[in-house]
Amino acid sequence: MGCCKPTPRYRVAAKSVMLWSLLVCASACAHQKNGKATRLQPAPAAKSVVQKSNLVEATRSSGEAYAAFLKAELFEDEGELRNAKQELKEALIHDPESRYLMHRLSETSWKLGEFEEALAWNNKSLFGGGSPNWVCWRALMLGKMGQVKDAREKLRQLIDSDVFPENCHSEALDLFTQSPVNLDLLTRFETKVLNTRKGAGPSAMELAERLLEAGEWAHGTAYLNRAQQLMPLDRGLAELAWRYAMTFQDNNAAIEKAQAIYLALPSKRNAHRWLLTLLLSGKIEEAALLSPQLFDHRRQGEDTNIWWPWMTLGLEQEAAKRFGIQKVPRKMQVAFLKERMQKDPHRFDANQVCALESDATAIANCLKVLIQTGDLSRANEKLLALLKEHELNGTMLRMWLRLAVGPPAIVNQRQMERVFQFFVLEQEPDLEFYVARLDAAMLFQGQDAALDLAEELVGEGGNRQIWAVVFWYLENGHASDAVDLVEGLMRQISKTEPYLLNLLAYALVENDDRLEEAVSYARRALMTDPLNAAVMDTLGWAMLRSGRLDEAVAVLERARALMPAEVEIAFHLATAYQRAGRAQDALDTLGEVRHVFTFSNRLQKHIKELREKLNRELKDGV
Repeated sequence: MGCCKPTPRYRVAAKSVMLWSLLVCASACAHQKNGKATRLQPAPAAKSVVQKSNLVEATRSSGEAYAAFLKAELFEDEGELRNAKQELKEALIHDPESRYLMHRLSETSWKLGEFEEALAWNNKSLFGGGSPNWVCWRALMLGKMGQVKDAREKLRQLIDSDVFPENCHSEALDLFTQSPVNLDLLTRFETKVLNTRKGAGPSAMELAERLLEAGEWAHGTAYLNRAQQLMPLDRGLAELAWRYAMTFQDNNAAIEKAQAIYLALPSKRNAHRWLLTLLLSGKIEEAALLSPQLFDHRRQGEDTNIWWPWMTLGLEQEAAKRFGIQKVPRKMQVAFLKERMQKDPHRFDANQVCALESDATAIANCLKVLIQTGDLSRANEKLLALLKEHELNGTMLRMWLRLAVGPPAIVNQRQMERVFQFFVLEQEPDLEFYVARLDAAMLFQGQDAALDLAEELVGEGGNRQIWAVVFWYLENGHASDAVDLVEGLMRQISKTEPYLLNLLAYALVENDDRLEEAVSYARRALMTDPLNAAVMDTLGWAMLRSGRLDEAVAVLERARALMPAEVEIAFHLATAYQRAGRAQDALDTLGEVRHVFTFSNRLQKHIKELREKLNRELKDGV
C-alpha cells in the first residue's frame, strides 16, 4: 500500500496548507530516522496476539510521530517557533530514538535563543556517531556562542575524516574567516576540501570573497591577488575586485574593473555599471565620451538606456550639454517621469503623484504627498478605500496614525483600534504592521505601554516582530536595546547577512558605542552591494561619529547622489558639512529635503536643531 495523497485540511494565516490525513496514512507512511516519509514494507505474518499488538502499536506511534512532525513544519513556516518546538517534542515521544528529530529540536531551540538547550539536543543527536552535517551544525553553534576554538577543532576533525559535507562549506567558511584567522587551518581546508572539489583558481576566489566580506581585508586581498594571477580573465573575479574597489572608493581601480567586466561580457547592465562608476568618481567628461561607444547616440530621443545612468544621479541636464543638445528630449523626460515621481514625489503636485497610483509604492507616495501638504481628509478617504479593498499594508497603517497627530486630528484611538482589527482579519501582518502597533501604543497610551508591547512582541519570537521592535527602539532612544536584539539575531542565523551587519552598525552609531566596529560592519555590508545608498549612509555616519571627517563627507556625498530625496542621508551629510565648516552647503542640503515626508519625529527634531545651529553660525560669521 502506498502513501496517501495530500488533501486540504485547514488554513494557517490565510495560507492554504496541505496536511496528510493522519488516520488513513498512519498505517501507510512512517517517519524514518532521517526524517523522510517512506512506504512501510509489508509486515511478516504475526505468530501471536502479542506480536500483532506490538505491530499495531509501532505503526500507530510512527504515524503520530509523523503527524506531530508535519505540524511542527507548518508552525515553523508561519514563524510560530514555540509551537513548532512543542510538536517536535511530541513527535520525539512517539519516536524517541530519532536522531533527526533531536537535531531539529536543536535547530529550533537555537532559533528561539535557547542556546544551551540547543547544544544539549545536538549532543544527543550525535550520541554514538551522527551525521557529519550535525557535527557541522554543532561547530556552527559553538562558534556563535564564542567558543571559536572548539568549533574550529570540530571542523578540523571533519576535514581530516575526508567526509566533509558539501553543504557545510558556507558555515565552515564563516568560522574560518572570523578574526583572528587561523591561516594553517584555512590552508588545510583549501587544500584538502576546496581544491579537490573546485580547483585552485575558483578556491582562491571563494576564499578572497569570504575573507573580504568578513572584513579580513589583508588576508582577503592576498587571496584576491592570487586568484587574479590564476584566472586573469575571469569576469566573476573582476566583479569581486570592482566591489572591493568601490567599497574603499579606490576610483581608478573601480573604473578599470568596470571596464574589464564590460569587455568580458558586453551588456546594457555592464555598460551602465561602467558609466555609473565613472560618474560617481567625478569623471563626467570621460563618461560623456564613453557613452557613444557603448550606445547608439543617433537614438538619443528614443533609447532610455543612453540616459539612465545620468538620470539616476540627477545629471540629465549635464548629459544633454555634453551630448551637444540643448535639453533632454521630451520623450525621454516623459519616459522617466514615473520613476522620478517615485524617487522624489515631493517635487511634484499631489494630483500628478496620485494619478500614477498603480502599485503599493505609488499609493504610498500619493499618501505621503497628501500628508505633507496638509490634505489629511483626502488621505483619510484613500486609506478607508484601501481598507475596504483589502489593499492596505503596514506602511499605510503608519501613515494613518499620522492623521491622529494632525493638526487637526482626523482619527482617534478607537478608530485606529478598529482599523488594526480589520487589518488582521483580512491580511497577513507585515513588519511595518508591528511598528504601527508600537507607534499607536506610544501615541495613545504612552512610552511604558509601548515598551511593554515591545517586550511582548520579542517574546513571540517571530522575525517580523523582532525587527519591528529593533526599528522602534532606534527611533525612540533605546539604541542599546536595539544592539542587543540585533546581536541576538546574528547569533541565531547560520550566515551573517549584510542587512543585519548594516543594522548593527547603525544601532552602534546611534548608541555612540564601538564606533570602529560600526565602521567595519558597515564596510562589510557595503562589500556585498557597493551601490546601496542606505549602506553607504551608515558607513559615512559611522565614519563621521568616529572622527573620520574627510572620508565621511566623500561617502555621504556618494550616498546622496544615489538617493537625493532621502531625508536621513541629507541630515547626515549636512552634519558632516557643518563640522567641516561648510555651513551654507549644510543649509542648502537640508533645504532640498525640507518638504520630504518622513515617519521619524526624532529625525525632524535633529534637523530643526541643526538648522537653527547653522543659521546662528552664518549670522555670527562662523
